[in-house]
Amino acid sequence: MITGVDISISQLRDDFAELWPDVSDQIYYSRAFTNERIIDGDKQIIPEIYNENNQYKEVQFDNKWNVLVFFAVADDRSNLKDDPETIISAIFAVNLDAIYPGVAYRQEENVHADVMQIFQVSNTPYNIDSIDLTVGLNAYDPFYKENVKQYNMHPWHTFRFDLAMRFSYDCNDNVFNRGPANTYPDPVII
Repeated sequence: MITGVDISISQLRDDFAELWPDVSDQIYYSRAFTNERIIDGDKQIIPEIYNENNQYKEVQFDNKWNVLVFFAVADDRSNLKDDPETIISAIFAVNLDAIYPGVAYRQEENVHADVMQIFQVSNTPYNIDSIDLTVGLNAYDPFYKENVKQYNMHPWHTFRFDLAMRFSYDCNDNVFNRGPANTYPDPVII
């Protein structure tokens, strides 16, 4: 059973997966971990999901996905005794032409508004205290960026929403049992 911030991540992931129903080739991951790997002889931080085979797999942007979403969680948690808080980041790489076909101008603000709508109506059980937006390659911080530069040139748009969120470690809430113990939910693929 998942608990803590993973409950909100799982709910948001499921909500996002319903956002653009007419768009093909979408993938929505749950939490990615910030792991260190050697790339071109240097230590780099990359996002990796922990899969059902008890292995890490890099989240790789790929032209085959019109929408790719994953979540990262800040290393720091505060106020654990009374009201736990942290930052959850929802990181997106989207093909604007696939989401808004036939539109003659770049739809960045529209896609941001679509995502904001999900934050407003999501059934996540925890409070979102603030939401910040970062666009462009900085949305991919602190991860290695060399392999994602092309995803901020039209028709691609890369952005991140940072959610300051309060949460709970209540492990007895079976309403949010979203899978077997000790596993993260599989990605949603559309």
